[in-house]
Amino acid sequence: MSTQQNEIPAASHPAQVCIKVKSLARTLPFYRDVVGWKIISKTDTSAMLSASGKSPSQFVLFQDENASDKPDHAVGLYHTAFRFPSRQDLANAIKRVAIKKYPFEGASDHIFSEAFYFSDPEGNGVEMYTDRPQEVWPRRDGKVQLIHSKALDIQNLLATASPGIPPVFAPENADIGHIHLHVDNIEAAEKFFHDFLGMEIMYALPGARFLSAGGYHHHVAANVWAGAVAFPEKAHGLMSYRIEIKDQAYLDKLKKKAVEFGYVYSTDGGLDGVEVFKVKDPNGHWMELVVNSV
Repeated sequence: MSTQQNEIPAASHPAQVCIKVKSLARTLPFYRDVVGWKIISKTDTSAMLSASGKSPSQFVLFQDENASDKPDHAVGLYHTAFRFPSRQDLANAIKRVAIKKYPFEGASDHIFSEAFYFSDPEGNGVEMYTDRPQEVWPRRDGKVQLIHSKALDIQNLLATASPGIPPVFAPENADIGHIHLHVDNIEAAEKFFHDFLGMEIMYALPGARFLSAGGYHHHVAANVWAGAVAFPEKAHGLMSYRIEIKDQAYLDKLKKKAVEFGYVYSTDGGLDGVEVFKVKDPNGHWMELVVNSV
């Protein structure tokens, strides 16, 4: 395992996820009405969303009716994790899900967070979670420990929900807390996110890595649990993900490192037209890097 010291600025964080879908009409209502993100703008084939309903977009859907199915056991998105500011906010969201009778696939108490898991109508993984106060996060040698999860006390959580009909949307300060990826080579993923990008390895398993900036429990996770089938370029699923790093000098350094590491890169701009520096990760997906979301 690499021992390179973490370098990425502490305020760095995931800022956006873009996915390709076969049907916008089928998937958009899930992210709007179930997750609770507001639409910033919409066309016949795309939608940009954020918790506030204002730019910058945090989640983007692009429709391609001819997209192929993602093969079983393929690399790509495991889940996008939508983070809610408080237990009450998460409880309100789950209450809203229950009213709509949308099925959930699991719920876990990770000690540092409480989380529910879903799949959108096209099978893309979704986590909805809230963090516990950092002072109760389990730590060892200054690092957050991803210890074994336990069953979530759902009734205890729901008891904190607002009375009556829950809010239609998530709070404006909700965001993308982390992104979790299926990869085919965990060492290649570690090289990309730790050695190149500079995130700190918070926890390592034989087939998984959890990495972050600024001591967070994880901003990016990668695992080999799905298998090693390549992601077809024309398949629906993950298109790109964006990391905001808030430091122009560090971004300039990464531009030089991309050349040194031999990664494919581009300055063509993001799928939403924002100026970004893009680097292809080991899965072949674009990681977009920005100094400030606009």
